[in-house]
Amino acid sequence: MTTLTTVKRALRDGDTSKAKQMLARIIKEKPNADAWYLAAKLTPDDDKASAYLKRALRMNPQHQAARDMLAQRSGMADQGSLVERIVTGLETFGDDYPVVGPYLQAMPRQLRIAVPVALLFALLSIGLLIVGTLTGSSTDVDTTSQAVVLEALPERDAVTTDELSAALADANYSLTPVPLDLPLAATEAYHIQAVPTAAPVGIVYMYSPDAHLPDDYPALLEAYPDHDIMAEANLIAVVPLDAPQLEVIDDTILTLTLDPQPLNPEVNQ
Repeated sequence: MTTLTTVKRALRDGDTSKAKQMLARIIKEKPNADAWYLAAKLTPDDDKASAYLKRALRMNPQHQAARDMLAQRSGMADQGSLVERIVTGLETFGDDYPVVGPYLQAMPRQLRIAVPVALLFALLSIGLLIVGTLTGSSTDVDTTSQAVVLEALPERDAVTTDELSAALADANYSLTPVPLDLPLAATEAYHIQAVPTAAPVGIVYMYSPDAHLPDDYPALLEAYPDHDIMAEANLIAVVPLDAPQLEVIDDTILTLTLDPQPLNPEVNQ
């Protein structure tokens, strides 16, 4: 039987490849916070590690090791070095251009830094002017990049389809029924679609209030390996990795934050 103990034993024996295979089996068949935390420690990919740690904390918000590791990764960038890199970039701006490079190099340091800063502000001003013109001339296009779309669940353990649909409509999203083509305990499935493009940005599975949502994790993880799967109250949301948040605030309000990034076009079509 494959357990986290056998995975750790393989790591102690130096068999990292076998450990990763066993860990992948655990995550597929019976995911838990400790497994996602260990997966984050084993992957060399920074983005995947952060995503795995977030999944661990969604399954167990009290997982201190995952919380500490995520905080450490978030604070790894040194602000001092970042400032130095920015200043160096400003000081060497234009060096690769033979026409203007010699003139820029002959300038005093302060003026040399001021030139790209002025150009940047000019470009930003032009961009804002263009955006302002476009948004002012069209009322049909939603230019917001993110939206908090659901506020429901006042002192209850379930949200209705009508409440979900109304909350989505307030944030320029629509709810469209789709077939239940997975072996799930869910009663209904819906695409969350951005208005007016109708591009699906998420899938919501609705359950009866007494359903045990974690039972469906293995099937969902297999069907959506590159997506975030989040459960609260009587619904599970499937969305692109790192795009959204689904959480209960103060035990009374269920909130879902969406990014208009489309779903993988092959998902649940």
